[in-house]
Amino acid sequence: MQDDRRKYIRYDIPLEVEFKPLENASEFLSGLTLNFSRSGICFSSSFKAPRLNEVLDLRVKRPDEDTFVSAIGDLVWKEESSKECFYGVNLMSMEAEAKSIILETAYNRWLDLMRDRQ
Repeated sequence: MQDDRRKYIRYDIPLEVEFKPLENASEFLSGLTLNFSRSGICFSSSFKAPRLNEVLDLRVKRPDEDTFVSAIGDLVWKEESSKECFYGVNLMSMEAEAKSIILETAYNRWLDLMRDRQ
């Protein structure tokens, strides 16, 4: 995937994500987040629809809940293989409370992992 030029730490957290181009009335496609930060999301999907620099309409499943939160993001990179596509999205807008919950959950999981390694 991309070189590590990130401003914020990304935390591994698998969350369901749905996405589609903002300017398109097509149906949402599904994927799974690989990591999440204050400014962006990396996710994978078997769908290879969006183009680079396309603004995406996103729905991210809240951790440990059955609800989704909406977000808007700019597709800044993607890598395709024969079976899967990886997307890097710069978040442009997302409900602050939902973003905080996702980051706190991801951070706590990371802390647990670090403690288990000691």
